Amino acid sequence: MNYLIKKGKHYSSGLHLGFHYNKKMYDRKAYISKECWWYKPRNNDDYDINKLCGFSYGFHQKNSLRIGWVPDFKNKNEIILFAYWYNNSIKHFKYITTVPVETEFEIEIICGKKKAYFRVNKKIVSVNFEKPRCKFGYNLFPYFGGNNTSPHDMYIRITKSTTHPQQS
Repeated sequence: MNYLIKKGKHYSSGLHLGFHYNKKMYDRKAYISKECWWYKPRNNDDYDINKLCGFSYGFHQKNSLRIGWVPDFKNKNEIILFAYWYNNSIKHFKYITTVPVETEFEIEIICGKKKAYFRVNKKIVSVNFEKPRCKFGYNLFPYFGGNNTSPHDMYIRITKSTTHPQQS
């Protein structure tokens, strides 16, 4: 699915469906266009982590697992990717890796009972995550910000991985 975050907006266009029950794994391929990188931060809020994709258990700012991103302002056309999660309404993030724009990369998020695992290509990080009692949730889609809105139109593509084709 292709997503567009328009200049001056937070939310992406595209189909935003995907309720689930007791999801344990999210497996996708992603592509971030060169428009998602810009030369210089406008203010400190440009370092806020933008959201690429993931899923929630109940409300996303209570319990969720996502991949987040920011431009690497020190390295042209590089995007820094983070594990980004809420557990019991507390926000956390952890560096995973850096990828060049205009390249496709693999994403996997696995939720266990006490840990969650985030993989981008071959880089894996594990984090403490107490799986909540709420089993219902929804998929999460590209979102720009923090506080700032998109400085220009941005294009992102997220497709199902062929590694685990039966996974929704």
